[in-house]
Amino acid sequence: MATDTASLTGWRRGVDRAFVYLMTLFFIAVLVQVFLAGVGVFGDHVAKVEDASSFDAHRNLGFILGGVLVMTLVTDDRWQIVTVLGAAIVGALFGAWVASMVGIAVPNSRLRQFAQAIDEGKLLLMADVPEHRVDDIRRLLNARHPEAEDRGIDPHIPAFP
Repeated sequence: MATDTASLTGWRRGVDRAFVYLMTLFFIAVLVQVFLAGVGVFGDHVAKVEDASSFDAHRNLGFILGGVLVMTLVTDDRWQIVTVLGAAIVGALFGAWVASMVGIAVPNSRLRQFAQAIDEGKLLLMADVPEHRVDDIRRLLNARHPEAEDRGIDPHIPAFP
């Protein structure tokens, strides 16, 4: 049963106003949560993404915000199921996006074999071509750049290199 704010009087109007301020503060904290995720992944103080302690502030604030949200949804009758489901879908999509950002920050393990050559100043050229064109591309590359080394082909690309 939703109540119009204008019809509230006394302490109920004060509680409703406090609720609006607290929800505004909650959404600002969600923005801070996103910032902390970015600092955890891309911060200058992080030597490696695998350093899980860089996410401590993000994780702790997330637990607090999750608890506040659950308490709000349980005690407030103004929330509709559509809002809850919509927030869950948006949260899942946002989580997938953040996870993909973390994934692209992790180095590809299949490129380790080329690390020394790259450190020596050599260039790495990888071409994704149809299998029936591999020989044509090799001939073209050898004709234009005879100094280039051919390290072969990779028959498949795993989902998680």
